[in-house]
Amino acid sequence: MTSRNINGGRNAEIILRDYVVHQDRELTGYVLLEGKVSGSYSYPDVFIAMQRTHFGKRWHQTMRDLHQEKCYMPTINQFVDFLNLLRSEKPVYDHTGRKIGQEKRKALLEDILPSQRDTFAAEWLDAYFTEESGKISIKYHEIQADYTLKERSETSEGFLPTSKAVDLRHWLLFGSEHGLPIADIPEGSMNYAAPKHQSVAFFGGSQRSLLFHCDQDPDLDINPTFGVRAVKLKEQQ
Repeated sequence: MTSRNINGGRNAEIILRDYVVHQDRELTGYVLLEGKVSGSYSYPDVFIAMQRTHFGKRWHQTMRDLHQEKCYMPTINQFVDFLNLLRSEKPVYDHTGRKIGQEKRKALLEDILPSQRDTFAAEWLDAYFTEESGKISIKYHEIQADYTLKERSETSEGFLPTSKAVDLRHWLLFGSEHGLPIADIPEGSMNYAAPKHQSVAFFGGSQRSLLFHCDQDPDLDINPTFGVRAVKLKEQQ
């Protein structure tokens, strides 16, 4: 899937300007995402950015730029945890320890799950897929106890191997070990594209549709409103 035409081939500067103008100016700083241990994956307390940055860059370049800034790309599981936190009744705190109000939470959810924005926008996720002997493996980075990054490569199992429209809520609540939709997920309105050899993942959308695609070629030119929600370690503050 080539993402460069999602906004209808409009001039790149106009597309990006439309999106930036539409962004809520109050969405600055970071959200605290508390550490988690679940099965084989875990991470310490981290801060995840309220706004996307690094627009219009391919997956590999985005990853390199983030690491140079001592930031990280969120894994699929971290992104799912982030969305579940925003959708929950739990209090949400920013990087200063201040509780985030309901209006800002709604604005942040609207930025990720748009019901009013016409311009498509997306964010890269830390997931690189390969296929060998009919099995899909996923590479991602895990934050260690000493706050260094370790690249992990694991066989991904139990996920939906075919592309189709799936239920967003079910995916968020009952994903596979690596955060993918499970094989028997109900049909829904979120457009899911299954992993393939040498592909990467992104999540994005507009008021017309939501996309969770794991089949993106990381070397293709991409839409100018592709960005990333940078992750920082809490200990870096």
